[in-house]
Amino acid sequence: MLTSEIKWLRKEIPLKILGLLGVLFAETINGSTEPDDPEDDVWMLERASQTESYSKIVDYSYQLLNSNGFSVAEIDYDDLVVECHKYNINGPHQPEFTMHTDDYGAIHDARVHTVIYSLQKDPTITGGDLIIYPNAQLDHNVPVENTDLTTCHRFEVDAGIMILMRGDLAHAVEEMGGTGIRRSVVVQIRRDLYVESEDE
Repeated sequence: MLTSEIKWLRKEIPLKILGLLGVLFAETINGSTEPDDPEDDVWMLERASQTESYSKIVDYSYQLLNSNGFSVAEIDYDDLVVECHKYNINGPHQPEFTMHTDDYGAIHDARVHTVIYSLQKDPTITGGDLIIYPNAQLDHNVPVENTDLTTCHRFEVDAGIMILMRGDLAHAVEEMGGTGIRRSVVVQIRRDLYVESEDE
């Protein structure tokens, strides 16, 4: 059971942390090439690729979640998720990640809390905000019959903001248009000890 009824929170990223996130992103894509088509690039960082900036962002995320009512388990650096997302937009674009929850996802046997750090969203991009559906019920990330998709909250995803949320919340990135780049770093940490997956 969660120790808090807080479901989500939107805050500004401290400048020092924003700088660290920029370093982490640069380290991650160093040597990579830009795609020819406007598609999603997602880098899932592994323990082997851990750097000082990686460790500092994970530690900050852990403290941030716990100090804002999102209780998470003790950090296991081999069992958490850090992803760098980069959208290269050139016209209408549907993000790779449609409506989903983060629980039992990238950490397949775990319920999680998530921090989304927004580093860049060019003003020439339309859409791309985060839509949360607090009452939606999903089955393997497919809405169940008669579930509530009318109640939703839109969070403007601007550079320099972060969103903290529970992993059981259905959410999606809004379709984008225009041209430009949208970059973010996503951190997911277990919110409790090891539990059996709902599929087991």
